[in-house]
Amino acid sequence: MSIESLTRRGMLIVGTGAMLGGGAFAALRALTPVDNSKFTPVSYSFADTGRCILSAQAVEGPYYVDQALVRSDIREDRQGLATALQLKIVEAGTCAPIVGAAVDIWHCDAAGAYSAAPKRMGDARRDAHGHLQPADDTRFLRGRQIAGDDGVVEFTTIYPGWYPGRTPHIHLKAFVREREVATTQLFFDDALSRAIYETAPYVGHGQPDVTNRTDTIISQSRGADGSWPKVMRQANAIAASLTIGIKSAV
Repeated sequence: MSIESLTRRGMLIVGTGAMLGGGAFAALRALTPVDNSKFTPVSYSFADTGRCILSAQAVEGPYYVDQALVRSDIREDRQGLATALQLKIVEAGTCAPIVGAAVDIWHCDAAGAYSAAPKRMGDARRDAHGHLQPADDTRFLRGRQIAGDDGVVEFTTIYPGWYPGRTPHIHLKAFVREREVATTQLFFDDALSRAIYETAPYVGHGQPDVTNRTDTIISQSRGADGSWPKVMRQANAIAASLTIGIKSAV
């Protein structure tokens, strides 16, 4: 499923577009709510323009597993709204594509669960770099792709779910010649998320307790510039595209 094939079906453009676990959820909810209304989402999609900006960095969160499976379709058995995600990795200064960049994404399912995570995050074990040591063999909604000559990677996934204390998001890491050059999160329009979460299988989990306006990570990233994909939607799928600008990879 590609951006182009979905676009040809006549979709509606709906927007341009440190996780914590276990007992830390309560701590997140106890924090004084932030107000991100002063931030205006800023991003560029290569589907529209050759422009780019430096993508804001965001925390990795506790669920990153440094054992990426190189694959485009990361859904496995997870049910949810089919999502075609295309990302173009470029030099922020020149917008030149970064050929060979490795891009990892990971996110929770419709019920807010991450693969490879223990039932209680307080039981999580970490490797020498602080990354999650898998608690089991599950790897749904995790994967890696390598950018081609155009700098583009493509993933087939589902629209991300949510969990207490965070607005819906997708995590991303980018590597050039095995060196980490970007860690960020992708965010989506609140109205889009609300509408999707009124449908199966999301509806059983309810609506998020945090919005983009009150999400702490967006605030810490000062609005998360460069982290808002352009999204097009139809009844049974969405397509999202975004240009990810990184600092010099040399």
